[in-house]
This record gives sequence, structure tokens and C-alpha cells, in this order.
Amino acid sequence: MKFSQSFNFINLFLYDRIVKTSLVLLIGKLILLNRVALAVALITSQNESLKEKMNHLIEKKKETRNLVYEKIHINLSQK
Repeated sequence: MKFSQSFNFINLFLYDRIVKTSLVLLIGKLILLNRVALAVALITSQNESLKEKMNHLIEKKKETRNLVYEKIHINLSQK
């Protein structure tokens, strides 16, 4: 094997390793981004669920307050 052929073989081998390493790193980054996106989606859905629960509690509080005001008004009007 001539020196130039050996040198080309080494260059091809290193290039192949660099490409494979780059692909592995790229796939790793994509997996990480996918996990981050899933985490953000989960947090967002939990926030929406929490907002719905809070709105429901606020509505219940308003209903209870209105019932109390009605009872107070009835009691005051009876006196």
C-alpha cells in the first residue's frame, strides 16, 4: 500500500468516525429536545387543568356567597 493510499484510508476512516459521532450527537440533541417538548406540554396541560379547577372553585365561592347574601336578606326582611 502506498503512502497516499494509506493516508486516504486514514482520512476516510476519520471522516466516517466524525460523521457517525455527529449523527449520534444530533440524534441525542433531538431526543433531548423531544423530552423538553414533552415536559413543556405536560406542564402546560397541568396548568390548564389547574386553571379549570381554580375557575370552578371561584364559581362555587360566588354561588355560596350569593346564597349567604340571599339568606341574610331574607332574615333582615323578616324582622
